[in-house]
Amino acid sequence: MLTSRPPPLPRRLVAGRGSRAYVLSLVAAVIALVAYPVVRRTTRRLERVRSAMEAWGAGSLSARLVADGRDEAAAVAAALNAAASPLVECLVAAHRSLLANASHELRCCGRRSHG
Repeated sequence: MLTSRPPPLPRRLVAGRGSRAYVLSLVAAVIALVAYPVVRRTTRRLERVRSAMEAWGAGSLSARLVADGRDEAAAVAAALNAAASPLVECLVAAHRSLLANASHELRCCGRRSHG
């Protein structure tokens, strides 16, 4: 089996390999600097979503998110805000019902024992 070697690179290309790596490194650094603010803005918004969920978990049911923008993070914030209102209303109604039932049972049991 015959294997052919590729032709050797011209000297100007061989000498330029170090400068190519430098240029590629420079381009990568510029891309990272440009992308950082965009990525940081997105992660900051997701951190706000997480902190609101943690507040809900801690019992602060009045916590709401600011749904600014038109991207996925804003859609998630709007959906969570929309889900929060019915949940809070349901919990308040259940709490009122529990208090009313407990109050009724205490009054009825008091009447029965006094006879």
